Amino acid sequence: MIKFDYDIFISLSQKDISSDKNNLLANNICHYLPFILEQSSGKKPNILNSSELNKSGKDKSDIFSKTLVFVIVLTDNYLNSKESIAELDLIFKVLNEQGLNHENRIFKIIDNNVTLEKQPSLLQNFINYSFFEIDKKEGRIIDFNSLKGELVEKTLWLKLIDLTYDIQNSIIMEKNKDIELLDKSKTIYLSKTSSDQIDNYNRLKREFLHHKLNVIPRNYLSSDPQKLKPEIVNNLKHSLLSIHIIGGDFGDLLDNSEESIMTFQNKIAADFFDEISEENTQFSRIIWMPQKIEFKNKKQELYVKQLIQNINAVKGAEIVQTPIEVLKQIVLSKIEQINTKNYNDSQNEESNNKTRIYIINDKRDNDKVEEIIKHFEKNNVEVIKSSYTGKHIDVLNNHRENLVKCDAVFIYSNNNLQWIKSKVKDIKKTPGFGKRNKFLAKVFYSDIEYNDSILLDEDFLIIDKQKQFKPESLSSVLTKLKK
Repeated sequence: MIKFDYDIFISLSQKDISSDKNNLLANNICHYLPFILEQSSGKKPNILNSSELNKSGKDKSDIFSKTLVFVIVLTDNYLNSKESIAELDLIFKVLNEQGLNHENRIFKIIDNNVTLEKQPSLLQNFINYSFFEIDKKEGRIIDFNSLKGELVEKTLWLKLIDLTYDIQNSIIMEKNKDIELLDKSKTIYLSKTSSDQIDNYNRLKREFLHHKLNVIPRNYLSSDPQKLKPEIVNNLKHSLLSIHIIGGDFGDLLDNSEESIMTFQNKIAADFFDEISEENTQFSRIIWMPQKIEFKNKKQELYVKQLIQNINAVKGAEIVQTPIEVLKQIVLSKIEQINTKNYNDSQNEESNNKTRIYIINDKRDNDKVEEIIKHFEKNNVEVIKSSYTGKHIDVLNNHRENLVKCDAVFIYSNNNLQWIKSKVKDIKKTPGFGKRNKFLAKVFYSDIEYNDSILLDEDFLIIDKQKQFKPESLSSVLTKLKK
């Protein structure tokens, strides 16, 4: 195994960091990157840059052979420098001689002047870390040389945090050598998205990495569907959860196709869920969309409408339209629950022979369902009670988990129509929560007369006008619960 003496080498143009041409991008990367890496990892990284290496007089080939990660700062000065291009060629020569994977070891930073066409062919297939901003209102580009004071620090800081987390991920990946060594219970497949959702993608990724979760895919995704499909499947196999961010833009297209990479990932993930659902009951999917989507074209608007209506496209997925901050909490809470002892206990409970019915009621009606609960338990039916303890997000996730593991649902309510409709809607969405089997029974129970069409449409057994509990009123339910 190769011993790496240097964590990172920053390749940049001498002209960008010389006193006569002060390039804020290059100088601030050299200044801030080591500091952020040390703050996030708790260990001071061993970093060298082009200027320092040139002054040291050390052999470049030897240094590069002992360096794990390379950060290339592409500017016009870099591209126009024969010395910088020669340094880049030497980096790749050394990597090729080592026979190691380049994809996790090269990080390409670009400023606003460096288009794809300008980039050396060696670097064109690597992900761009764009260190500039686009003013969406005015449609102009803001580079770091035009920003001053606190504004440049804040903007650059966020960009560098994203880069830092990816570098740390890469270092872990190279040391582990294989995606299969990642802890699956802490790994999220964060689907690549369209340009209008890059900020939300980065915010999510930053948050998950901050919580010590693995985020994949780490490499640049191929646009060739024949190569892309196995890449996606391999990543999904080692994930606990996949998240698909859908925005207003259709996104980059696959080679020789009218389908986007974004939609292709969702389709493959839906097929993957269908294939493994019997053996892997933990894997789940989330499709997230902004509460208000600003569509860039009719094609994407049509896709979103069809997506919501297409049961195959959303297979195994929960469609979430919330602020991005709420999505973060939903994901973190879901992963935490899956990896707790309570979840393991619930999995063990599934092996018993008792039929489980989930009693859904408002907290104020707890006393009214007591006799119903006792009657079910007397008839060897396990009752899952509604819970209202903990944070709102925990109560919500517990409710969804109960819907997945129960065999039948029982709604008790007397008057709150909106509350009833919300619970019926949750029941309808259970395939997206991960439920594999149909309910043995869906029951609505009320003290008063109730005949709303939503219950009839969803095939509920309605037991109403029950001023006093009568055991015989549940006989038809018990019949349905016999396996």
